[in-house]
Amino acid sequence: MAHRFFGLFLLLLALTAAVVLTLNGWDYYFASAEDRVFMPEHRAMRPSGDLSHGLGIIGATMITCDVFHTQARQGLVESRQAFRLA
Repeated sequence: MAHRFFGLFLLLLALTAAVVLTLNGWDYYFASAEDRVFMPEHRAMRPSGDLSHGLGIIGATMITCDVFHTQARQGLVESRQAFRLA
């Protein structure tokens, strides 16, 4: 049950990030690299900007949580198999 909640949480977080990028960055990300510098969104949307940096941290956290979650589940499965074999 908890892994379903965790999966839904990560999915909701990813969809929220996608909606934010779509609404705020559509024109910015489809502009040429030379034009982006002069756009008002550049300060927030550049790789070191507040929004992009925050979304990068969220993405890295999601990946790390997923790896730890997978490792914990594998350990649980292996311990159950070892218990059955004993």
